[in-house]
Amino acid sequence: MTSRGSRFNPYSGGAPGQNSQEWIGTTTRNTREFIRKWGHMIKHDQYMKPIVPPKYEVGIVVENCTPQLLEALEPWCSYIYVDMEEFVIYSMKEQEKSSFNIDERVRGFDPNKHVIKDNITIKIDGNTFGNEEYRHIQYLPEILANDDELYEEDLPCEFTLGNLQITINDLTTYENELIICD
Repeated sequence: MTSRGSRFNPYSGGAPGQNSQEWIGTTTRNTREFIRKWGHMIKHDQYMKPIVPPKYEVGIVVENCTPQLLEALEPWCSYIYVDMEEFVIYSMKEQEKSSFNIDERVRGFDPNKHVIKDNITIKIDGNTFGNEEYRHIQYLPEILANDDELYEEDLPCEFTLGNLQITINDLTTYENELIICD
């Protein structure tokens, strides 16, 4: 996931101690692709062995969504449902930079017409969404994996985490399906 070759390259817009635009673009794109696949940022133990948290099917439903909020949240879930028409523009723009099918991941949503039932559904109000909720989404796989009481409850279950409304229908994980050995 690194792209060091062009980082300070003056032919790529870089300079000593200054990241080139090529490097920033490549690093940003690769980070977003990693999060889309694994559902988290890269984690390592003290010996640099990769830590692989569980990967859940997560759907995020955003009311009062903005283009900036859509861009920030989309990589962190399997599906994102938004109440804005501009999601089509985002999908077309982001598809050029992704190996994932963005049209399949980003969907329009009308709360009066649609019932969403992913394995885990997170409901967000864009008007009250802040940094704390964003951190909760980033660490959700670890939060769920370390909550022993959650695995003793009957599903579906609902709870709130900050301003997030979370519904859990199924705790199946599929991180092992993401490992491809050819």
